[in-house]
Amino acid sequence: ANETVPEVINSTEDIGNEINIFYLIRKSGSFPMPELKLSISFPNMTSNGYPVLYPTGLSSSDNANCRPHIFEDPFSIDSGKKMTTSTDHLKQGTILDCNPCKFATITCNLTPSDMSQVNVSLILWKPTFIKSYFSSLNLTIR
Repeated sequence: ANETVPEVINSTEDIGNEINIFYLIRKSGSFPMPELKLSISFPNMTSNGYPVLYPTGLSSSDNANCRPHIFEDPFSIDSGKKMTTSTDHLKQGTILDCNPCKFATITCNLTPSDMSQVNVSLILWKPTFIKSYFSSLNLTIR
């Protein structure tokens, strides 16, 4: 694909494709459900400051109390703040391994229930990948 990077990002639609992840915790059997803690970590910045996954939404069942750290639209793009993209390119032959990436974490405390659900929406920051030359890519959401 011969895609270009927009010079100015006016909305989250300019960033890339949305990824929706659904976590469903369901009670099994007749044992009482204990209080649970769900931690979701995802790479949001490369070690040299390029965005990877951009958070756009978080919803959950009533029994889930989630505490994201600056989660939804942290750059305030959908609030009208325009953002310019960097003209720098990552080095050719770079292996983007997200072990050294900066990770954002969402922590949800789940009170006992027969079923709990947490939904996370992220956008793959396409400009990082268009202007970069990777020999390999390993991207993991934990």
